[in-house]
Amino acid sequence: MVVGWMQFIPTTQSWEAYLVVREPNGTDWEALGGSDSGGGISGAEGPSFSNTMAMALGPDGTPFVAYDSMPTRGTDFASAASGIAADRDQIYVKRWAGPAQGWVFVGSGREGGGASNARELPVQRGSGFGRVRSGAARRAQSQHRGRDRRPAGGHVHLHLLVRRRWQSPTFNGLNDDIYVTQWNGTTWVAVGPPVPTGPGRRRASAVQGA
Repeated sequence: MVVGWMQFIPTTQSWEAYLVVREPNGTDWEALGGSDSGGGISGAEGPSFSNTMAMALGPDGTPFVAYDSMPTRGTDFASAASGIAADRDQIYVKRWAGPAQGWVFVGSGREGGGASNARELPVQRGSGFGRVRSGAARRAQSQHRGRDRRPAGGHVHLHLLVRRRWQSPTFNGLNDDIYVTQWNGTTWVAVGPPVPTGPGRRRASAVQGA
């Protein structure tokens, strides 16, 4: 049995993802590598200020935890055409890799864009320039399994919501687009249209009207 929850940490003023497990014949709930103390799972690299978490089990029972947080590094948009903004949420995923390795990131850690990898794009609007404010929404992430309750093909699926502040003509004209990513064992790949990494007129969203 696996139970996960968000817990407020007074010393850092941050909500963090916590988790405990219990064997079928066990008598106590146990932590996995400090998953129920300190910064828990999400705060190991510093306060995450998360708002939600999602949890799933792999085919072998390995816990996966997804949560939202801001990256620890960001792009200098004065010289970059697109990149990861340090002040916008991304979705990160960790899995339990055993006592020796502890909790490890699935894909990029907080120095990068995580599973969502939602980029901001400098765009021209009216008489000036601005940035399309993209980021992983806090209420939308979740991990799903197939009909047999196992990740399809052993993959982990993650639903995420990307918000855009402006209705730039280079995008589809909507403020909210839904994208889906899937872990293929090496990297996160798009299921359907990917999150845009640069200006373009192609249809951007996998699902509209979110």
